[in-house]
Amino acid sequence: MQRKPGLLTRPTAENDRSKNFMDFTKLNPLNFYGEHDPAAALRWLKEVQKKFDTLAIPAEFRVGFA
Repeated sequence: MQRKPGLLTRPTAENDRSKNFMDFTKLNPLNFYGEHDPAAALRWLKEVQKKFDTLAIPAEFRVGFA
């Protein structure tokens, strides 16, 4: 059986980003709405950081995902 060209593609950085984002959103991360409460902001930051670390999300994707 012959393979058709283009059916199997090598992973790209964009594919990695998409997969990482889908995995991240499956964890239902908290939304931050710009509250003026520093304690709430810190809780949000710690929670999101924990999810990034759990999934080993590369640093270059984290700001865009948050």
